[in-house]
Amino acid sequence: ELALEKTRENGSPHERTLVAQEIVRFGRRNGEPELTEKAARRWIEITEYDLEAWRALIGPGSDSNRERRRTLYEDLIGTLPELPAAHVLYAESLLEHQGFPAATEYLEKKLKPGSSDNATLLIGIADLQARATRLRDAGNTLGRLQTEFPDLPETWLALGKYQVLVEDNEAATKSLKTALALGPTPET
Repeated sequence: ELALEKTRENGSPHERTLVAQEIVRFGRRNGEPELTEKAARRWIEITEYDLEAWRALIGPGSDSNRERRRTLYEDLIGTLPELPAAHVLYAESLLEHQGFPAATEYLEKKLKPGSSDNATLLIGIADLQARATRLRDAGNTLGRLQTEFPDLPETWLALGKYQVLVEDNEAATKSLKTALALGPTPET
């Protein structure tokens, strides 16, 4: 906790973020949920758009903290309503607690004609479909993504991951090479 306070006073935003991340890891490793939460909240104060910070705050799921996690997910989308990735993360929680139909319906309602946000939302829908072993639906969603957003590296990365999942390795290799040729993504 002293490190959090010292960097708050003297550290750059980057240094404060690194310290908060390390304290989150330390708190998790040593079974200190209060310290983990304090560090995650500090991380969010510094970089509220960093969904890894929100994931650290929300923590792993269990029946004992279900209501707390639901509240934190609602805080996330209340804080970042314009961020499509926040809605995808929220939909993942819906999948866990309310099931596939609720999760996909939530994201489908967020789709807006002509919006660039649709790429992230479609990738989220395809991921939910794949998790629910609805692979044909996931393939169709990714086909739509490919039609609407052919120039985004994220499109080809998502398609490549799906192709690996369905064991179409030759197509996956081509898709992943296309993603790399189009430019960097957070995952490449």
